[in-house]
Amino acid sequence: MVFVRHLDDGPLNQLLIPEIAKVAHKLGLTVLAEGVETEEQRDFLQEAGCDLLQVFLFSKPVKLDENQHIIS
Repeated sequence: MVFVRHLDDGPLNQLLIPEIAKVAHKLGLTVLAEGVETEEQRDFLQEAGCDLLQVFLFSKPVKLDENQHIIS
């Protein structure tokens, strides 16, 4: 989540994230980016090779019994 949180702070994380994703994929791992809050972050991370996104963009974390209401 630290990389995502500081994605807009400068070019370092924007360069690191795609490279981390490439290494992870070469190792046969799935890449999950946590804490995605904006559409711009979502788009960048998808392009960077992240396989899964844990997003606050659509909803903050909710209790399990509230989940059905959010996805319906």
